Amino acid sequence: MSKSNEIEIHNGTENDDIVKGSRGNDSLYGALGSDDISGGNGSDDVHGDDGDDTLHGENGDDRLSGGSGTDHLYGDNGKDDLSGDDGDDDLHGGNGKDALSGGVGNDDLYGDNSNDYLSGDDGDDDLYGGNGKDTLIGGADDDRLDGGRGGDNMSGGDGHDTYVVDSRPDSITELYNEGTDTVLTSLAKYTLGSNLENLEYTGSKNFTGTGNELNNEIEGGGGNDKLYGLGGEDKLEGEGGNDQLYGGAGVDTLVGGGGNDILNGGDGLDFFLLNALGGVDTVQDYTVGSDHFTLDITSVFTGITDTDLDHILDANQFGTGTVATAAEQRILYDSASGTVSYDADGLGGTAAVTIAKVTAGLDLHNTDFQV
Repeated sequence: MSKSNEIEIHNGTENDDIVKGSRGNDSLYGALGSDDISGGNGSDDVHGDDGDDTLHGENGDDRLSGGSGTDHLYGDNGKDDLSGDDGDDDLHGGNGKDALSGGVGNDDLYGDNSNDYLSGDDGDDDLYGGNGKDTLIGGADDDRLDGGRGGDNMSGGDGHDTYVVDSRPDSITELYNEGTDTVLTSLAKYTLGSNLENLEYTGSKNFTGTGNELNNEIEGGGGNDKLYGLGGEDKLEGEGGNDQLYGGAGVDTLVGGGGNDILNGGDGLDFFLLNALGGVDTVQDYTVGSDHFTLDITSVFTGITDTDLDHILDANQFGTGTVATAAEQRILYDSASGTVSYDADGLGGTAAVTIAKVTAGLDLHNTDFQV
């Protein structure tokens, strides 16, 4: 600090000031500079004004306003009203039923304890409710809303918002055409509500995730998950574990991941992405002429090359039966059993491994495999 005024005054200076309130109800103004202002006891009005300020309400029901700059606001005890105003601010409600408003800028809002109201306003904001039954409003732009403990009400508003749901009573309100939104949940079961697009499981157990009529992306975890896309053009990713994926209506992409997975695309043209070795994915409803397998040749099926650059498995890399009969063959289909195998080196010493299974008797060709 160029100068410090550690006295009980109401107005700061053009310098970096330390301003402290009294036991009564004070009005404190930082003016210019980066100030440290504390309200003390009583119900105080604390204004940072210009500069990067730190404001403490301390005891009582206080009103804190950061002004311009990157400000740090702490309500502390009491029922406080905090406003970040301009700049990228962080606001902490503390104890009591507080109201926090981020204002313009990319702000971090923490309700802390009690039932708080948080509004991010403009900018890409992070809102954390903490304990209690909180209301979180994201406002404009891309926000992250995490209610914390308790049943919280969350609404992201415009922009591509992310919601963290860790309690069953949590509720989300999204209106039509307010961006592409994602729900992160640790709950064992979750169904996307209206106007929500994406769902990701963040826990470590078995998960059941259900989409809606929109184009959803649903991602499981390491357990044995059940994912349902329902309507729309969905992408379902099982990740680890032995998963069951059901696309429903629409053009869907199903990715089992590791493990022995069950894949069912449902109505419409579907894609079954194989991106792991060590498990066998069973495709229950593969339809020749409309559905396709997609092979990850970048990191998994590296013995396959797209020599024609048409993203279709070359004809000479496809064979029938369970054993390669030509050096170039990499994908083998046995019609009698319905097994699809991968042979990393054709006539080399590496044995073919089963990677998928379809209904026996289907007439699969190289054109059923995208690379």
